[in-house]
Amino acid sequence: MSKPERVTEPLLDILEVFWRATHGVHGYDLAKKTKRGRPTVYNNLDRLSALGWITNGWEDPTHVRGRPLRRIYRLSPEGQKLAEILLIESGRITREGFGVVADGSGGDA
Repeated sequence: MSKPERVTEPLLDILEVFWRATHGVHGYDLAKKTKRGRPTVYNNLDRLSALGWITNGWEDPTHVRGRPLRRIYRLSPEGQKLAEILLIESGRITREGFGVVADGSGGDA
């Protein structure tokens, strides 16, 4: 698994939301939490998906009423490790937080 060619502030914002999430997140939630436009968010999701850093699936339809199902994104186990490295290198998280979550579901929210 490789690193992104460019590490941008929007990418780091998205990785930080993933790292802090206790569950998967959907695109609109990422846009809201990062204060980034949806095209920026979805372009970065495409990049992370192509690198194998994230997985995705549909939310449970038994918990949804009155709206379409949302695609839920999660860091893969390897993506979690690589995201932590980038977030530490960028100063977004400290070494004390490194490796907190080994199952790829994110850090403390």
